[in-house]
Amino acid sequence: MADPDVSLCTFATQRKKQFLFSFPPPRRTILGEDNNPYLSGQYTSFDLNMRRKAEILKYAGNKQSTKQGKFTKKELYKNAMMGSRRASSRVLDCPDAGIIRTKSGASGVPGPSIDLYLDKDVPLYNYETGTEPNGISQSEIKDKWELYPPTPVNNIYFNDDEEKVLISLNITEKIDLPVYTYRMSIPIGFNITGKKLIDGDISYNNLIITLDEVTPFDFVVKYNEYYVQNVNSIIDYTYDSNISSMTYDSNISSMTFDISNNVDDFNATLYAGVLNITNIKLFTEPGYTYDFNITPKLKILIGNDDITSDFYVQYDISYGILMNISETNTSNASGCTITTEPSTQPYVPFTLVDM
Repeated sequence: MADPDVSLCTFATQRKKQFLFSFPPPRRTILGEDNNPYLSGQYTSFDLNMRRKAEILKYAGNKQSTKQGKFTKKELYKNAMMGSRRASSRVLDCPDAGIIRTKSGASGVPGPSIDLYLDKDVPLYNYETGTEPNGISQSEIKDKWELYPPTPVNNIYFNDDEEKVLISLNITEKIDLPVYTYRMSIPIGFNITGKKLIDGDISYNNLIITLDEVTPFDFVVKYNEYYVQNVNSIIDYTYDSNISSMTYDSNISSMTFDISNNVDDFNATLYAGVLNITNIKLFTEPGYTYDFNITPKLKILIGNDDITSDFYVQYDISYGILMNISETNTSNASGCTITTEPSTQPYVPFTLVDM
C-alpha cells in the first residue's frame, strides 16, 4: 500500500465498501399472478389483511404463562404432585360460532376503532412462521472473491481522459493464498454525442475519434483513496492501423464519421474490440476491497486548427469509450453516418479471473 500506517478512517472506509457485497435473502417469495389472492379479484386487500391480522392476534398470548388456557407454575406443580395428567379445566371444546366481531380497542390494538374478525374462508397469505428475532441470515460464501456489481453494467460511459471505477473486488474469508494475480477482459466501443449550439447550415465529413497511439488506456487499482503500488499491469489492446480491409480478427483504433447537414444533435457508437488487462497482482487479505479504475486516452481529428476551432464553437461535444459494450451494440448512429466498420474481434463478455 502507499501508506503502511492504516488509520481508523481507512478501516471505516473499507467497512463501508464491504456493505456493497451484502445481499441478504428475501423474506418471502411473492406468488405469481395465477396464485396471488391479491390479484385474483375474489378477495379485497382488507379481507386478506384482516385474515392475517386475526391469525397474529389469535396467538399473541401464547408466550405469556398467565394467559387463558395456560397453567401457572403453581398449577403445574400442584398437578405434578397430584399425578394429574388432566387438561386445563379452563380449556373448553366449543363449537364453531361462525364470524365473531370484536372492537379493536378491546383487543389492545392501537389506532382508530375497527371490527376485528376471523373469516376462515379467506386464505392466509404472506403469513410468516418461525419469525424469532434471529436477524437476517446471509447466504453461505463459496467464492474466494466477489465483484460489485455482481454482473457489470452494460455500456458504461467513460469520458475521454476520465478516471472512473469499472468494478470493485472484495476478498472473502474463503481466500486460500496471500497473493493472487488477475486478468480482465472488457468489450469496448467508441461513443460520441453532439448538440448544435448556433443556427445555420453545418456539416462535417471525415471526423475521426482515435485512441492515443502510445497509451490508449491507463489502469490503476485503488484501496480506498490510495493507489496500490505493486500492480504492474499489462494493457493489451493490439490493432493494425495499416490494414486497408480486415480479413482477420482485429481491434480498431479509430472511428470515422460524417455529420449530416444542419442536424440539431447527433450520436454514434461503434464496437471497437476487446481490452485485455493482465498481471493485476494483489494482496488477498480477507476483507480487502479494491476498485479497478480505467482512463481512456482519445483525441478527435477534425482538420486544421481553424476548422477545429469552429467545430467546438458550433457543437457541444462529448466523446469517450463505452466499457462492457453490449454484444448487439455494434454500430449505431443518429444524425450522422459512420464510415468505419465495426471491429472483427470476436465479442468476449466481461471476465475477471486469476491467472
